[in-house]
Amino acid sequence: MKLRSSIQAKLLFAFGMAMLVVLVLCGITWNLARDAAEAMQQVERTETVLHALAQARSMTLQSELSTQSFRISGEERYLADRDAAVAKRETLLSRVHELTLDNPTQQARWAELRAVIDQRIALSRQIETVRRT
Repeated sequence: MKLRSSIQAKLLFAFGMAMLVVLVLCGITWNLARDAAEAMQQVERTETVLHALAQARSMTLQSELSTQSFRISGEERYLADRDAAVAKRETLLSRVHELTLDNPTQQARWAELRAVIDQRIALSRQIETVRRT
C-alpha cells in the first residue's frame, strides 16, 4: 500500500509541476503577444507620421512652385493652387501633431518644423505682395 501511495504522490507532484510549467508558459506567451501588439501599433503610427510628413513636404514644394509661377506670370490661379496646397499641408501637420503628442522629443521637432513652415508662408505672402505692387 505504501508503495502505491508513494507512486501516486510522485505522479501527483509531477502532474502539478507540469501544470505549473504550462501556466507559466501561458503567462509568458500572453505577455509576448501583448508586447507584439503594442509594438505593431507603434510601427503603424510611425508609418502614418512618416507618410503625413512626406505628403506635407510635397505640399510645401507645390505651394512654393505655385508661388514662383505666380511671381513669374502674375496669374491668380497659381495663388489658388498655392492656397489649396497650404490648406492640405496644414491638415497634414495637424495630424502629425496629434500623432506625436505623447513624445516630447517629437513635439520639439514639430515646433521647429512649424517655425520653418511659418517662415515659408510669410515669404510666400511677401512674394505675392511684391508681385502685385
